[in-house]
Amino acid sequence: MAVYTMRSVEFTCEDWQRINGQCPITTGQQVLDLYKLNVKPEGYIMALGICAIAYRFLAYVVLKVVKERWVGRVWKKLGGGKKESVVQPSTQTSESTV
Repeated sequence: MAVYTMRSVEFTCEDWQRINGQCPITTGQQVLDLYKLNVKPEGYIMALGICAIAYRFLAYVVLKVVKERWVGRVWKKLGGGKKESVVQPSTQTSESTV
C-alpha cells in the first residue's frame, strides 16, 4: 500500500534538519527507493487478500470446534476422560438383639 500512497508525496524540512543545505528526503519516490519498496504491488495485494481470507477461515474453524465441543466428543470416543467407576454393593451388618 505504501507504493500507492508515497509516490506523489512531497516533503519539506526545517533549516536545522538540512544536510549540506538540502533536505535528506524530498519526495515519496526517494522514500520508496530507500526502503526498497519501489516494486509492483499487485502481487503483494493479492497475497494480503489471500492471507486475510485464510486467517478468517481458520478463526471460523477454531470457533466452531470450541462452540460445538468437537474435541471433547472425539476424546470421549477414544476412551479418554473420566472412567466409569464400578459400584460395589455395600454389605450391611444387622445387629440382632437377644
